[in-house]
Amino acid sequence: MEKYDEYLKDPKKYVAFLNELMLEKNATDMYLTFNEPPTLRIMEEVNRQKDLPKLDDTMLNKIALTLMNKTGLDYFEKHGSLDLWVGYKERRYRVNISRQRGHIMIVSRLLRNTIPTLEALNLPPIFKQLAYRENGIVFLAWPTGSWKSTTLAAVIEEINMNKKKHI
Repeated sequence: MEKYDEYLKDPKKYVAFLNELMLEKNATDMYLTFNEPPTLRIMEEVNRQKDLPKLDDTMLNKIALTLMNKTGLDYFEKHGSLDLWVGYKERRYRVNISRQRGHIMIVSRLLRNTIPTLEALNLPPIFKQLAYRENGIVFLAWPTGSWKSTTLAAVIEEINMNKKKHI
């Protein structure tokens, strides 16, 4: 644990270290929760990083404050939850900061650099048909981490590439 002392002293460095870890391990999600080490979702499997120290309230608060600006902090204090985007090394992360049993909890999802095609996702033909409908509404209700946003992005990209429409 001593080898992480440098990072633990500076929450900005620790956030950068954790983002590097996500990229290195090809993780899609990271969970920072009280009294647990950072946890990564890798290939649909949740992996506690047991070689990293457990997070306490002080570190979770420092990390949250590092990620939020003044407007975000005000919103978080009023509503108890905040969604934001964070950039790191030309990658984007969707981050949610909330409270869980009185403790800060931070969930980060690494977003794709490119939008895959419907074909690349091996989706059934109905998804392409949906892209060419003139009206209606589509609901995708799958579990967390099952590519709902990616699927919708691929449908929208199909429209953008093949139709002259305002979406």
